[in-house]
Amino acid sequence: MFQIIHRDIAARNCLLGYKNELKIGDFGLSVAGEGKYRSQKLESLPVKWLAPETLRNVSAHFGSN
Repeated sequence: MFQIIHRDIAARNCLLGYKNELKIGDFGLSVAGEGKYRSQKLESLPVKWLAPETLRNVSAHFGSN
């Protein structure tokens, strides 16, 4: 399993592949690594689609996707 926090999961980044399998695209805002990540600049993120813990300035984690 990949250790990636996507940070931009939205309908526009979800694609359907062969046999209707879900594919996630546009990893421009993603970060790789383990554990948690805290964004320094909230204005560079898609606020409409952010996880609540990110909006509260709490570290994002893999469950935030």
